[in-house]
Amino acid sequence: MDPFEARMTMVELVGRLNASHASESTLASFMMKHDDLKEDLYACIMEILENNAKDNVNMRNNIMWALGFLCMKIEDFEIKRKRRVAEGAPIGDFKDMTFYNASLVHDLVKVTTELVCSDDEIGRINKQSTLLFLSKMKKRKLGSAAGKGPQGLEQIERAIDILEKRKPPVQDETNLKLPMTNAQKLKRMEEDRERSKMERENAWVIGRHEDEFELQWDAVDGGFTALDKYETQEENEMCQLARFGLDMSTAVKYLGQGKRRRVEEPLSRKETRA
Repeated sequence: MDPFEARMTMVELVGRLNASHASESTLASFMMKHDDLKEDLYACIMEILENNAKDNVNMRNNIMWALGFLCMKIEDFEIKRKRRVAEGAPIGDFKDMTFYNASLVHDLVKVTTELVCSDDEIGRINKQSTLLFLSKMKKRKLGSAAGKGPQGLEQIERAIDILEKRKPPVQDETNLKLPMTNAQKLKRMEEDRERSKMERENAWVIGRHEDEFELQWDAVDGGFTALDKYETQEENEMCQLARFGLDMSTAVKYLGQGKRRRVEEPLSRKETRA
């Protein structure tokens, strides 16, 4: 696909964006599939956000959430790829798609505080949605797949600080303007309801055991102590003994004697394999 055709398709897909998982997934899949045009596609979606969506508060909001969905999809892809590499499994043709993650980290403050939630009457409508988006990106550690976890956290905190310090100006009740039509209001209410529903559903998703461990580990004060290292080494040796056929009581007795030597596989098991 040539760059012009890709841009035309991007404009069409962005125009169809809403709060549904399907519309965000379609756009994300297209951008990930045409990785060779990643610079053009990202520039295109930023141009739409700056120009086409200037007077459309709902489109701004949908583009922001679609970019977040894309980055989280790439984060999950990178986690699975690294796990397969660690397991020695084949990964096929590798494509580094973390460009989008690094780009969003770089432009995060501009996207959230200037383009989506601009400091004007229409932009302030997106304030609560933008804060929710930033909170989700902070929880998902935006930029970690691209090696920009600390930068991502810094940008998120900066954007949140800017938005929370903003105060609505005193309005002249004799000159009030409606920034949204009734149709836009109804559409926005439906989209916010849909996103709220999806967030509640995601809260019940059971993640990997490693995710729960990392969450608990981050909450531990003091880090990895010498006692933790000793106990971890002892538990690893117990697991190794159990793997070679020793029951747990024998393993505990063995370790209690203070012996630290390599455990050889029993001869009977070697003969059985032969």
